[in-house]
Amino acid sequence: MSKEDRRAETHRRVREYLRDLEERLDPAAFALFLRVVGGVNAALRRQGGHVDVELTPQERDLFVAELQHELVALLGLLGFPGDRITTDTGGYGRDRRGAGATARAGGTEP
Repeated sequence: MSKEDRRAETHRRVREYLRDLEERLDPAAFALFLRVVGGVNAALRRQGGHVDVELTPQERDLFVAELQHELVALLGLLGFPGDRITTDTGGYGRDRRGAGATARAGGTEP
């Protein structure tokens, strides 16, 4: 399989995953998920560092283990090793360790 074929297959899988996720999550949780993914994208454009997404208290309550698990799964589809991904809600909700990239959501220091 060529590099372009692998890239196209990855894009197809991600689109399918996001469609399925949108059906499974309530609209507020899915919107939050997309904001966090946008934060990951911004960190990648900066070429590294933490992902800082300011969350309201209500959003922190939504960023539960289920959404953290979905974030780790999506990043895995994109080629990030799951054991190198960490989500940290700044002391709110339940943190999930997945590993390479570190995603911090909540806007506070751990």
